[in-house]
Amino acid sequence: MLREIIESWRSDGLMAEVEGDIRKLFRLGEELYTESYLDLLHQEETGAGLEDRFARLKSLAAGVRRKIAEHLNVSGCRDVRRELLLFGIADDMELIGDSSRNILQLTGLLRIPLGEGNNCDRFRIMAPRIKGFFARAERALFESDEEDAGEVIEGHLGVNRECERIQYELMQGEGLATSEAVACILAARSFRRVSACLEKVASAAVGASHDPSSLPTVERGGLMVYSSSHLRQMEEEE
Repeated sequence: MLREIIESWRSDGLMAEVEGDIRKLFRLGEELYTESYLDLLHQEETGAGLEDRFARLKSLAAGVRRKIAEHLNVSGCRDVRRELLLFGIADDMELIGDSSRNILQLTGLLRIPLGEGNNCDRFRIMAPRIKGFFARAERALFESDEEDAGEVIEGHLGVNRECERIQYELMQGEGLATSEAVACILAARSFRRVSACLEKVASAAVGASHDPSSLPTVERGGLMVYSSSHLRQMEEEE
């Protein structure tokens, strides 16, 4: 099902442009996320024109939504599942940009890089692991790769658990300055948000590989999208 949807995009000039823009969003989102977490963990110098690249990501996402709306207006199609799928992904990529900016801004709250603090090992393992989700989620979407989709979905569950553990222990423990504890909690929330956005893309890709009419949806940001928990439940029932 997903492969057929992708092929139909590529036969439509405007939707083919949208696919190209979505791929650019993946690259730019991964680039901004990587620079942000390296700055937070190790205070590595970020690349030039960072603000311009954040603005470019937002502009690309807005362009994707505009092209999809134009396509729907011209085509008058009644089955809009493929368009809603890409519309939601553009939103997720924009949220990843916002979360990456939040990670970058946390550096000012720390006396030492987060990678040298009490939770350094956890964040050092988690941050690059999430980076790996970008390529897997993109393959799941455009190459109908359910194995990669499953890796992202399961990987996010681990990220989610680890972030919850970090936040709980920081709220219960002592020894960190208030500003550093707040920075760690906010960092955990931002890392989890990036991971959750990529998990949503992977979940949508898996959902589109099945008969979409048979899949339950949940509302996120005003759009009806496929839920990974529903997909796992469906697979267990099968």
